[in-house]
Amino acid sequence: MKALFHPLLPSMLLVVGLGPLSCGDDTTPAKDIRGDMEQGKITGCSGQIAYQRWMWQGDAEATFIFLNGRTEYTDKHHRMIPLIDRPWNIVMFDHFGQGRSDGPRAHADDFEAQHVCDFGEVIDQLAPKDVPIVVGSHSMGGFVSTRFAQLHPGVAKAYVFGSPMYRVPFDGLPDETVKGVADNAVAKGDGEVPCKPYTPRSHS
Repeated sequence: MKALFHPLLPSMLLVVGLGPLSCGDDTTPAKDIRGDMEQGKITGCSGQIAYQRWMWQGDAEATFIFLNGRTEYTDKHHRMIPLIDRPWNIVMFDHFGQGRSDGPRAHADDFEAQHVCDFGEVIDQLAPKDVPIVVGSHSMGGFVSTRFAQLHPGVAKAYVFGSPMYRVPFDGLPDETVKGVADNAVAKGDGEVPCKPYTPRSHS
């Protein structure tokens, strides 16, 4: 993979996979042959994960999976769907502890065991196996998808990160202080949930 930084948008990072990815026939508006929204829940690593999915009515050339930011619902990003004028399936989901998914609100004990693992389950359970995967993300979703890409290279064809949450500012507090406060909260049992590790089964 290679990273491309846009000079006018320093908070945006685009990472693309190697090799061509077909964009389909630009003369066919996607809105005309993309199916109605399907929604429900799947069993993730950390609990029930709410999802929404729009399947291409025909031969899809990719599945676009979008990971939203902290405390967001998928609904916030529905406005991008008409802009994806390609023969792609679209999948969105609410992270553990957010939106309609299970879990204490906006809390994480272990991003890898919970959110990253949940993302793997979304891929395995909701993405067709016969087309490549393109991942888009914002903020915390960028952090989650970046870690997934590090742990499981080759699962997705391309990644796009919009203002990824790679570090949280703490107004000059030393990292040791912040970590100590977080460790104390976790030691009290705030929001701890047992999780199982994710092992990719389908797209690797």
